[in-house]
Amino acid sequence: MSELLSNEEAFLNLPQVNTTLQLDKVKAIKSAIKSANKKKYTKTIEMTKVIASAIEWFNSDEAIELFAEEGIAWNRRTFGLKVFGYDSSFWNKLCKVSSFDERIEPAYNAKCDADGIVNRSVEALITFEKSIDLDNLDIAADASEEEVAEAEAEAIDSGSVDRVNYIFTMAFRNPSGNNLSVRISEDGKVTGSNLEEIESAMRFLQNSINS
Repeated sequence: MSELLSNEEAFLNLPQVNTTLQLDKVKAIKSAIKSANKKKYTKTIEMTKVIASAIEWFNSDEAIELFAEEGIAWNRRTFGLKVFGYDSSFWNKLCKVSSFDERIEPAYNAKCDADGIVNRSVEALITFEKSIDLDNLDIAADASEEEVAEAEAEAIDSGSVDRVNYIFTMAFRNPSGNNLSVRISEDGKVTGSNLEEIESAMRFLQNSINS
């Protein structure tokens, strides 16, 4: 999590806040994400389920009233940073995934399995979801629920997974800051998390080479 002010720390320690936001689970998932590369994607998806619940609470009258009582003035970006420890770019991606139709992520996994794609990412999942249009189905205006469901299933099944070739990847377990991961695809697109730590990672790499 980001460095907290005393009133923010007291707020997160309130039993109802700790329980509602599942803060123990958040810590456990983040720890698993850091320690297991193969499970990183799966654990990140698990985190989006917690985020979906947290955002629903954040927008509730109960939360708004409690924020005011405790003197907490957070917008959604600050909420993501203070509670979950994510920078705004990656937080926005996780929020987007948390709102996906529940059928999207299993369909993405099935496509990856079928195509032999081992490395999966939130960014690739978002791209997959964008390839699916559930708002413009080719169905009659008086289509039955079964016909609508079938058309939606076909649309989801038609989603495409692009195989991305990365020409550069780096992961850095920063002993004095946030862990960094960065990948650069052959078309020059940069993705990753905590990219603000890149200078620390490069210094560490250079010092290791020179030592």
